[in-house]
Amino acid sequence: MNIFHEWGFTETPFKTHPLPADENGKALLVNRKNEIKQLKKSLSSSSNLVTIEGDNGVGKTSLVNIAVYEMFDDYLRTGVGPLFIPCDARFQLSADIEPEDFIDEVLMAVAQTLLKRGKELKDRGFYLENGGAIIKWLNSPLINGYSGSVNIVKHLGFGVGTTQQANPGAGFLKSGFKTTVLNWLSDIFPPYESLDGGIVCILDNMELLQTSQIAREQIERFRDKVFAFTGLRWVLCGSMGIMRGVASSPRLHGRMNMPINLCGVDFKYAIDILLTRIKRFEIVEDKGYLPINCQEFEHLYKILHNNTRNALNYANNYCLDVSDSNLPLTNEEKRETFYKWLNYQSKEKIKAVMTLIKPRALEVFKQIIECNGELSPSDYDIFGFKNWPTMRRYISQLEVAGLVTSIIDESDKRRKTILVTAEGWFFNYSISLQ
Repeated sequence: MNIFHEWGFTETPFKTHPLPADENGKALLVNRKNEIKQLKKSLSSSSNLVTIEGDNGVGKTSLVNIAVYEMFDDYLRTGVGPLFIPCDARFQLSADIEPEDFIDEVLMAVAQTLLKRGKELKDRGFYLENGGAIIKWLNSPLINGYSGSVNIVKHLGFGVGTTQQANPGAGFLKSGFKTTVLNWLSDIFPPYESLDGGIVCILDNMELLQTSQIAREQIERFRDKVFAFTGLRWVLCGSMGIMRGVASSPRLHGRMNMPINLCGVDFKYAIDILLTRIKRFEIVEDKGYLPINCQEFEHLYKILHNNTRNALNYANNYCLDVSDSNLPLTNEEKRETFYKWLNYQSKEKIKAVMTLIKPRALEVFKQIIECNGELSPSDYDIFGFKNWPTMRRYISQLEVAGLVTSIIDESDKRRKTILVTAEGWFFNYSISLQ
């Protein structure tokens, strides 16, 4: 049973996945014109790796998807300017992934992206030689042994070149496929014309590599392999200052643009975020029902420090919880029900957290909030500690409780690397009610 279908929506308006690179995603992006312009300029003016930095959930991936989609759509409509195509997959690095394995994964996704756009490319004079063979191979059982991490093409019914049969042997798997895809990229995006576009790939969640040193080492390993492929353009996204740490590497100097800093959408646009989603997902205009008013969503958005994904997630959880009781109908009933739920969640959050942290850790947390939710290990004296190791044990308690998260930049201990999480901001609201 889907409650949002029953309430008159095609799906939940509070979906937290990154916005897709299409018209639907474009319609849902709110107040990002300046950032879109900045990202387009970075892609069009330099062949360097483009980097974006911002808290988890502020919309880094969505921004890239929509910016590149707009560039692709502009090219299809006008035939003018560089051709940028959004890749249909996102990528992540792990500390132990080998370049060749990552190359396999990337080329699989690139092949599927180009095949999906085959008709549009053909209309512009680009032909995917051996496209039929690649389609057949992508749909064959052999693909399961090649890369289990990439979704398989299920149906690609359009003309993309010849229809000769793919060699099902290991030789084609390891050599022919790669050669074919790299030839496609060279034909569509000629070498030495790097500013004439490319398949734009997102390397996401760089902070998951835990330290900026590990992140730098991995990017350096991939620099002259994956990142140097003709026809591929990369946007690297991360939070907690990790991208600035990566960009400081001497080996990457001149190969990476300085990060675009992405903050949450301004509070005054919180209601617009909800209204655009209601309009997009309503089955019949103005006939959908939600148990939450715009003002209550705006309040959630403020509590969660202007973080779109976190506010949507909390709103969705509220809808799921309230669906089990008598639904509020009037605006006043909705407001009363919402704040009753919010107060209950706040009390439960305090009970859960206070079993995990000591009073001194709570004091440290409140001080971090006063510093706008971030600090550096070198700030220990501001918090009344003699050294960082002494303060660290209280930070560890806050991490266990999920109130803060941290990352260490070995090259610059002064970098602000400890940040309050979404749960931390909600806990801050909860203790403010006491």
